[in-house]
Amino acid sequence: FQMFHERLYNQLDRVEVYVSTDGENYTLVSAGAMGAIYRYDWSLTNDDPLWHTHYVDLSSYAGSGAVYLKLRAYSAGDLGGNVIIDDLKIRRY
Repeated sequence: FQMFHERLYNQLDRVEVYVSTDGENYTLVSAGAMGAIYRYDWSLTNDDPLWHTHYVDLSSYAGSGAVYLKLRAYSAGDLGGNVIIDDLKIRRY
């Protein structure tokens, strides 16, 4: 999926991805090197926001039957609230 990033505002706004095989018990899965994907990105070279593509590896759930996903967005205060995702794609293994 794609997520909107910027280097302004609240550095705690984030998205976490959870997975379940029964729809009731969810486990946080990592997205790259982190468990959460933060909106705030100080590595950007200026204050212009941009979109990044993020991948979550679900290959360990291949053959599990139904797999349920939950994306949980967190906003941390008055300057947050702008966690935006788009183009969510799920590919079969």
